[in-house]
Amino acid sequence: MSESNQPPLDDAEREFLQLVENNALEPELQAFLERRTEFLVLPYLLHHGLLDDVVISQFPLDTSLVTDFTYLTKHSSELRVVFVEIERAGKTLFKTSAPYPTEHSELTAAVAQVKTWAEFLERSRAEVLRRLSPLMRGLSPIPIDFRYVLVIGRDTQLDLDNSLRQRWAKEPIPGMCCVTWDTLLRHYWKQRDQVLHRRAAIQQALEDRLEELLGPDPRGNLWDAADRGDPPVEWLPRERPNVLSLTRERYTFKALHHPPQWLFGRLGPNEFEVSPAHRRMLVDWGYDMDSWDKGILLKGGLTVNGDFRRATSR
Repeated sequence: MSESNQPPLDDAEREFLQLVENNALEPELQAFLERRTEFLVLPYLLHHGLLDDVVISQFPLDTSLVTDFTYLTKHSSELRVVFVEIERAGKTLFKTSAPYPTEHSELTAAVAQVKTWAEFLERSRAEVLRRLSPLMRGLSPIPIDFRYVLVIGRDTQLDLDNSLRQRWAKEPIPGMCCVTWDTLLRHYWKQRDQVLHRRAAIQQALEDRLEELLGPDPRGNLWDAADRGDPPVEWLPRERPNVLSLTRERYTFKALHHPPQWLFGRLGPNEFEVSPAHRRMLVDWGYDMDSWDKGILLKGGLTVNGDFRRATSR
């Protein structure tokens, strides 16, 4: 489905566009993305996808260095920790009067902030990994790599010149990519197209038209490197990722959008705190939270009276 042939805007798109077009401040953008995490672009994902289907909101590298979002992804031979910085959509990317692509001071300052993260991680890698270690419990020892994502500006600043798009697509520092807020909207559209394609396939199966299931996927090529410099994304989440936060050495849900499949099989009450409201949601989904409170990890996602049951999404 092309951008010129999109269905009518839904409520989430209208809210997103209102924030972006009004140049909303970072706290407003942060709050929206925590509620509607399906808009989050997740570059650098490996084949096993988003670890535990969660992102961490405002993960502290240090008392003075706080990332806007952090997520983990892995395959059998590598674990990546990706740190995300969001900046206002109205910030300028390049100087329009320069004879060649020249970064604007607003872009330079945002990149410099991420560089500060990278420099800190070189000095304090072990301490940051210690804070992340509960989420990595039970994983086989594999190399860990850090990556960075900067969300800033609009596509309109890149439409003027192909050389600007080529410059935009280059990594400002090794392991860092930059995306515009329009990239997030395209990401949302492509996920919606994926859902429509899946529903159509199910309908075809119900109508015994199985031969049509292997038809072309209407999503097309999700990321075209020659388009607007969007980074490649190998995987799209099927659920709206849950959101965690870290407070006083314990993680908790900041937003619980769907039943977590494996999180309570690896983290106990010493590493994770559950609010009363989220506890009621989990109990309604069938999680044996009384056993978990006693330090009994919930095998296979959830355990009720010792029996494995699959969590059912809302």
